[in-house]
Amino acid sequence: MSDLIKTLSSKYDYILCDAPPINPVTDTMVLASLADGLIIITRVGVSRREAVETTLSNLGQMRSKVLGFILNGVKAKSTDEYSYESASLKEEQR
Repeated sequence: MSDLIKTLSSKYDYILCDAPPINPVTDTMVLASLADGLIIITRVGVSRREAVETTLSNLGQMRSKVLGFILNGVKAKSTDEYSYESASLKEEQR
């Protein structure tokens, strides 16, 4: 895996690897150790806070760099007042 990432790194600016959840799978930790940075993906109502904290602790022990988070499953509020479309329609109605 290390050789593959080195080869790809010489050809591409960014390499994205999708991996299973970190806590139950040790292979993911190996992949994490080869990465320059990680993006943690969680889901509202599914990802438990304790699991995310354990993940961050494990990654911290490995000195892995967490670049950020993606939070899936967030319900969007009504866009009537805040969208670009509604703002431009309001301008036209004046």
